[in-house]
Amino acid sequence: MKHLFITLLFLMTVCFASASTRNIESPEYMSLNANGVHIDRVEFEKHQTTLYFSINQKEGNSFRFLKSTHLIDEQGHRYRMKKCDGFKIGEWTIADKDGVKNVSISFEPLPEDTRVFDCVEGPDRFFTFQFYGIREKGQTWDVFSRETVMDNAFDDSFFQADTVYVTGRIANVRKDLKNKVYRESLPNSQQFLLQQYRENNGVYDLIYVEKDGTFSFKTIVATPCMDLINIADTRILALLIPGDHLHLEINNLGEYNQQVTAQSDHGDYSRLLANHPFFYDRDIISPAPPLSSDSGMIALQTWSQLREKQEKNLEICRYIAVKNHFSPTEEKLLRMTVETNDALLSLSGMRNAISAKFGRTRQTLWGRCTDATPKLSTNDT
Repeated sequence: MKHLFITLLFLMTVCFASASTRNIESPEYMSLNANGVHIDRVEFEKHQTTLYFSINQKEGNSFRFLKSTHLIDEQGHRYRMKKCDGFKIGEWTIADKDGVKNVSISFEPLPEDTRVFDCVEGPDRFFTFQFYGIREKGQTWDVFSRETVMDNAFDDSFFQADTVYVTGRIANVRKDLKNKVYRESLPNSQQFLLQQYRENNGVYDLIYVEKDGTFSFKTIVATPCMDLINIADTRILALLIPGDHLHLEINNLGEYNQQVTAQSDHGDYSRLLANHPFFYDRDIISPAPPLSSDSGMIALQTWSQLREKQEKNLEICRYIAVKNHFSPTEEKLLRMTVETNDALLSLSGMRNAISAKFGRTRQTLWGRCTDATPKLSTNDT
């Protein structure tokens, strides 16, 4: 009996020990589009890895996680979502209205020796949660080996061309996506440059997906730039280079393990496109009160908001470049996205701030003019 008790106790101890391997309390990480959602704890278990989030949003704001949310380990392997607690997948939740303060998501288990990992709501990362370099507090994210990578720099030929020809194929395309027209959309900077040359006032060109899942379109670009090919609810990121013929092979469209292979006359940029984050600092768009009466101060206030954000975004660029062994040109293209995007956002923010300022000034002057206008009485007529 004694031996049986000892054996059972031993088995219970082993089972308990194998259930949970380690926890990370208050992990460090970098984030994009987090919108008041924070990671409080990571729990590593044999059968799953669970992330615990706290929600601290502005009144009326909402959040949702898509079923394509997944983890990415140090080697780039992806781990799909298994279940969630505190909300429904794919549905918007208003935190303050619905009383949601804490939620959790469980994924397929990460390897026990994982030091740094990412949590990404994919597959296109367009306005979705992105948490990079999740790790123990006080630890560095730079745990990756260095590799010598051949650069794929541009030659001078793209200065002599302005047209890109894009072809592609969606493997196992769904029936509801066939024989339909979709569109692509260039960044604002390219739209502004090409309004007079492209269709639809420079905003987008149309794409027709054939019955067999193939598509093609020809468009004009001024410089190498990122492009979004919008198919149903999924956006495929592409790098458009003047004079290039780009071919895209798309597998598992819209799923957490979506794969896009990009074959270009100017090199292979699949690695860059597969790991490219989505940068958009929506808070920079709105002017932060109070507004100064000096236009120079408005510009300074706008740039000061942007500076800290830009430094954080460039750190994310560095992390992604090191982790995925980017070439120098790939890292420059990644940084270019941040810098041009932030420049446009700051310009828009300053324009909105100045418009708001002078809009209030006009209202004030109009009110004074109205008050100063003599009012005629009935006796004067």
